[in-house]
Amino acid sequence: MSASIEQSDAAVAPPAPDWAALQDDVHCPLCDYDLRGLTEPRCPECGYRFDWSDLTDPAKKLHPCLFEHHPRRNVWSFVRTMVGGLRPRRFWSSLKPSQPSRPGRLVLYWVLAATLLPLVYGSLFARKAVALAPQVRTRRVQYLTWAQQMVTRGSPPGSWAPEILQAGGPQAWVDKQQPPPGTWAYVKYVYIQEHEPAVRTQSRIVVLYFAWPWLTLAALMIFRASMRRATVRTVHVLRCTLYCCDAAPWLALGVAMLVPPMVAYLDWGRYIGWDDLAVAAPLFAAATTWRLSAAYRHYLQFDHPFETAVASQVIVLLVVGLYLYL
Repeated sequence: MSASIEQSDAAVAPPAPDWAALQDDVHCPLCDYDLRGLTEPRCPECGYRFDWSDLTDPAKKLHPCLFEHHPRRNVWSFVRTMVGGLRPRRFWSSLKPSQPSRPGRLVLYWVLAATLLPLVYGSLFARKAVALAPQVRTRRVQYLTWAQQMVTRGSPPGSWAPEILQAGGPQAWVDKQQPPPGTWAYVKYVYIQEHEPAVRTQSRIVVLYFAWPWLTLAALMIFRASMRRATVRTVHVLRCTLYCCDAAPWLALGVAMLVPPMVAYLDWGRYIGWDDLAVAAPLFAAATTWRLSAAYRHYLQFDHPFETAVASQVIVLLVVGLYLYL
């Protein structure tokens, strides 16, 4: 039965190239092993299985929408790549190691994706500043009327008149207490009143997410060196890592906004030392495991993709734990 299956697979498998007619060298896209003369579409060095047409057909070298391959359509390819990555199985099934990686474009893509996070955070801040502006204008009118009355009454015991006059008069005092919308002082006022209490916690979570792909890359390199696939080129591991950690605007911002109040509400501080990173890190690890396991299964074709992804994230969590509690 098994022999018949193997025979049927061999019958439908695409034939090997005509090596006598093919002048160009053909190398394994994962480990760069010279494949000339082989008949089976499988690299004897790293075990990667492929279609001969992926290696010999120039038309298949270009991905239809990957940011790395479309420098003339940056915005379109960036959006398509980021949205496509949210469906890991489909994304990594469409991307082949035979489609050349361009490390400069790859790192640029991750930098742009990471930059979206402060842009989204800034938009939330701007929205809050605009929403507060009518209230501040109303309070400015009220404060000015009250300050003028204080100055008119003179300086009885408990009066604010001396402080108002020292500030430069009622209008100057109001500008100090309630800065006019549209000024830099107003931006600083909104930041102090609405964002400063949480910015330290949120910024640490954001920094952790920015470091996450590089910590993951370091962990994966350990497995690459210790497993049968040690010859896999580093750029492919980098590709998997950066495309699996490009969800900064959604994941990092969501965690930064939700984790601190959740920790306070559920009173987890007694168990984790009131450090919100201890909750954010497992959430990052879970999301990365989900996406990374798809990359290692469909792109690198590792034998144990889920276990490899889990092990790498356990190492990253241990590093984060040492940073937090030692």
